[in-house]
Amino acid sequence: MDSVELRKDVYAHFGAAMYYAQCLEQSIIIAIMFIDHFPKAIKKYTSQNLWENDFDRFMDNISSKTMGRLINSLKAVDFPIDKVEVQLKDALDKRNFLAHHYFFERAIEITTDAGCIKMVDELIDIQTFFSSLETEINQVTDAISLKYGFTKEVQDSMMKEMMGEYRQTR
Repeated sequence: MDSVELRKDVYAHFGAAMYYAQCLEQSIIIAIMFIDHFPKAIKKYTSQNLWENDFDRFMDNISSKTMGRLINSLKAVDFPIDKVEVQLKDALDKRNFLAHHYFFERAIEITTDAGCIKMVDELIDIQTFFSSLETEINQVTDAISLKYGFTKEVQDSMMKEMMGEYRQTR
C-alpha cells in the first residue's frame, strides 16, 4: 500500500473513532433519558402533545451538552456508574484528544508509512474501547428501558419506520 493510501486509512479510522465516540455519547443520553427523564415525564403525562414537547425540550437540552457534562449528568442520576466510572473518564480523555490534539500530536507519524500503520492500530484500539463501553452502558439501559415497554420488537419497529421515512426522502 502506498503512502497516500495509508494516510487515507488513517483518516478513515479517525472518522470511525469519532463515530464510536458519538455513539457512546448517544448511549449516555439514552441512559439519562430512561433513568431520569422518563420517570419524571410519566408523572406529568396528560397528553401526547405535551409529552412530545417535553421530550423535545429534554433532547434539545441534553444534546447540547459536551461529553464531560453528559458524564456528570449520568453520575447525577441513578445509573450504576461505579462499574464504568474509570472507563468514562478515559473515554472523555480519548474523545477530547481525538477532537482537539490528535493530528497535531501525530504530525510526524502521519508522514511515514510506519507511523501511519501505528496510527491505524491506535485508532482501531480506540474504536474498540468506545464500542465496548457503549455496549456496557447499553446493557444497563436496555434492562431499564424494558420497564417502559421498549422491547426489541419495539426497537425493530421504530427502526423499520425510520428507514421507511428515510427512503421516502431520497
